[in-house]
Amino acid sequence: MPEPPEFPKLRSSRLPWGRKWKQLGVAFVTVLWIASIGHAQSPNDSKTLEASARDIVLSGVVFPLREIEVPAPVTGQLETVHVSENALVAEETVLAQVNDQQARTAKALAEARLHAAQLEADDESAILEAEAALELASKEFLRAEQLRQQDAVSVFELEQAELQKRQAELRLQNRRKQKQLAMKKLEVTELELQETEQEIQRYQVVSKTMANVQAIYRREGEWVKAGDPVMRLVRMDRLRVEAQLPSDRYNREDVHSRRVTVQYERARGEKVSFTGKIIYTGLRETASKMIQVRAEVDNQIAAGHWVLHPGADVTLRIHPEKID
Repeated sequence: MPEPPEFPKLRSSRLPWGRKWKQLGVAFVTVLWIASIGHAQSPNDSKTLEASARDIVLSGVVFPLREIEVPAPVTGQLETVHVSENALVAEETVLAQVNDQQARTAKALAEARLHAAQLEADDESAILEAEAALELASKEFLRAEQLRQQDAVSVFELEQAELQKRQAELRLQNRRKQKQLAMKKLEVTELELQETEQEIQRYQVVSKTMANVQAIYRREGEWVKAGDPVMRLVRMDRLRVEAQLPSDRYNREDVHSRRVTVQYERARGEKVSFTGKIIYTGLRETASKMIQVRAEVDNQIAAGHWVLHPGADVTLRIHPEKID
């Protein structure tokens, strides 16, 4: 801001009312100085207000928001293609199937092992046998103790009965441990079965988002390698519109996050409007002093077909208000 002007000092000794004139002169010149500053700053402010308070109309081109190359998950023969071009597929839709016979055989083996492990884990006969043997050995040892008190059996016979009881106890512990191992084996075989089921799913070519099938590269019976593209999907429910904004008239902050209306002219002069907002302003300027701006808009469906398509020329109208 410029420094305020210095005012000449008046000599009040020659004028009886000089002090009043001096105060009036200072106030008048100060008012003129403030007005000149406001006049110097107002053009930029008015341009900024003008840029943000009116619609901006640009020519734009439509692009897909996302294109996805869907690869083959494993190497093998493409057995089935479940979709056709232009088909709309939902998320987690199985698009194609690679031959999975080997994986299914592995699953059948895992199911057989699981059945065997289930039978082994459910079998209580070994524990029941060990419990019965322990009960009998305990009774024999108790009877031997009573007879020994009557001096009817020798010490050796008593010790032999005690040994048989101890052996029966150890056999029962072993059978219970075997039961625990059988239960753990059952858990392992269940996990192995889950792994084979997941392996079967790896032979499926699956869509990870809702999209339209734009192109199919491989057909039934063809050999594919893991990672080879099988088809291309394109999102059509939401599209992006790109346009060029003159940098000598607008700044990036003038348009970012502002609401937009995209107008598209169909056959026979039918005009359709789509709503969205500016989501990107380019970081670089072109040689012609233009700024790239990008808006995202929601598409519409008419009679089972998308109205707006990539490559279409549209009119992009940027409105003054901003949206979150």
